[in-house]
Amino acid sequence: VLGVGVEALRSVGWGLQWLTRRLGHRWGWRGVAPTLWPAALVGGLAATRLFDAHATFVKHEGAAWLVTAYAVLLGLGIGALLDRLRRALAQGGGRARVVARAALATGGLLFVVALHHVNSHYFTGLYLPLHRALSGVEVVAASVAIGLGLSGLRGRNHSILLGVLLVSAGIAAPLVRLADARPAVYFFGTELRHVAETWAPLLDADGDGVPGSMGGTDCNDHDPNVHPLAIERPDNGIDDNCRLGDRVGAPRPPVRTSRVPAGLAEWRATHATLNVVLLFVDTWRFDHFSAEHTPNLWALAEKSVRFTEARTTAPRTPMAWMSLLRGRFLGRNLVCRQRLQNPGPNTLIDRLRQAGLATYGRLIGHSWKRYHEAQGYTRLIQSGRVAGVTAPAVTRDVLAMLRSAPSPFFMVAHYTDPHAPQVSHPDLPAADDSLRARYASEVRFSDHQIGRVLTELEKTGRMEDTVVVVFADHGENLGEHGDVGGHHGVSLFDEVVHIPLMFYVPGVAPGVVADPVSIVDIAPTVLELAGARPLTGADGRSLSGHFFGEPPPPAPTLSEFYDFGHRLRAVVFADHKLVVDAHHGVRLLFDLKADPGEHEDVLAARPEVAAVLQRWLDQWVEHAADVSELDPDRCKLLVPLPTETADD
Repeated sequence: VLGVGVEALRSVGWGLQWLTRRLGHRWGWRGVAPTLWPAALVGGLAATRLFDAHATFVKHEGAAWLVTAYAVLLGLGIGALLDRLRRALAQGGGRARVVARAALATGGLLFVVALHHVNSHYFTGLYLPLHRALSGVEVVAASVAIGLGLSGLRGRNHSILLGVLLVSAGIAAPLVRLADARPAVYFFGTELRHVAETWAPLLDADGDGVPGSMGGTDCNDHDPNVHPLAIERPDNGIDDNCRLGDRVGAPRPPVRTSRVPAGLAEWRATHATLNVVLLFVDTWRFDHFSAEHTPNLWALAEKSVRFTEARTTAPRTPMAWMSLLRGRFLGRNLVCRQRLQNPGPNTLIDRLRQAGLATYGRLIGHSWKRYHEAQGYTRLIQSGRVAGVTAPAVTRDVLAMLRSAPSPFFMVAHYTDPHAPQVSHPDLPAADDSLRARYASEVRFSDHQIGRVLTELEKTGRMEDTVVVVFADHGENLGEHGDVGGHHGVSLFDEVVHIPLMFYVPGVAPGVVADPVSIVDIAPTVLELAGARPLTGADGRSLSGHFFGEPPPPAPTLSEFYDFGHRLRAVVFADHKLVVDAHHGVRLLFDLKADPGEHEDVLAARPEVAAVLQRWLDQWVEHAADVSELDPDRCKLLVPLPTETADD
């Protein structure tokens, strides 16, 4: 079959050579070698298959034309070099240099195609420094290979390759609108993103990392202290962050309010000695919280209040955990948006200890102290590695602490097995060797171990006076947005920020809540139920109204990420989610009800919805984020990479 196909392509090539020779005989053009036409067809096929994972090219018409031309050009180049190699070998004699040059150039172009496939398919949206390095290798390899190849081709073949490129660019140009292309390039691009970022410094007059022209968003490109990532300083007469003008007076952030429900006092009276258990499952996706994936936790959910629209503040563990401890969105936990602040005693754990609860923790890893997250415990066990099989050890230690803990107590149990690398467990094997199957096996394995803890609480009668909170710090990317998955801390798409969350509150009827809530709401809720002193300056609000028939009004949630070259913010309210790249000034808007997988950007169709969400975000950044970080010498370099990064 392959032989017939090759011969058919060659026959087509001979026919096209005859046709081009007839059309070009007046100018002395002898037509294109028949072996080049099959190469061009193969290049066209590559455009439909090789680059289908390159999400930029399926989200913009002009880019689709350009990548097709790219594939065809590579095919033509490889075909021309192979034809040259074939003729050199057939003629024999002193052709060694020609043969070597053609072979090296062909190998180089094939290497570029393969590397581009890896870069676009496996690393789209991944850690930008790695992505950028691979793109640089591509450019260098392509330049060398093309230089070698063109040195062995005749002038007319140079003209053919150049002509294909010019025609393709001419077709693509009318389809390209810069404003429409920029979101696809910066959110989903590979080489296109890096090309744009390479040119950006030439348009950045003040050197602050944000251009003010050609789509840039710097509102004053002559002052390096003014740009969209700057921290707004009040009453200085300058719009430091290019949003809402100069801030005047004290900060006035948007408020997420709740009131104490009338039924809370009566409930407290019947639960005077209250324990709190936090079951913290690392890297747990919302869509893997079900009777199929987590039967033990789902059985608990049938007796709990479950929140179906909960989101984390950041897609990395230390940042999300600090948000939970302080009840604050990420921007207010960071120093200059680069490293975590020391919270002092203003955390959930310290407040509960002050209220008389013994505090216990079983955490995986040894770097919690580095992020100011190992303080306030009566007893804390830190051991194991995220990359290992740790759930049995966690369950063993938690059971031992439960059996010795005096009431009232607080305990957090950290389960990390769903975190990469995902493996199949012999007792609960994966359905196959795919990433999704192995991930599901890890979740089921964690649920099995947590089931042992729940059984212990039931057997000892402690469920009658224990609040159990089950949550994830973030989810996991399994290939939803342009790659094969297996990572989380690089985007704010819902596969990594939409998390499971439920509260088992003894004596409270089960239910399901569809309002947006955040991981920052956990601490205020627990402290209110326990009668402990509230956190100072919390952004979260208590959800206890949902337990006693007086739910708080719906309020937006905020997720942020300032790491690995990303400067991302996302606001969720009602059915919509606005994702903002604050560095490049590009946005995406999703209708989460109609499009839960976030595949269709509806920003152009619903600008009024985006305006409402953007206004809330602008007010938050203006009045709340980093309000204590006002030293311009310390906080002006917000575009470079952080000096510290999370190790999960």
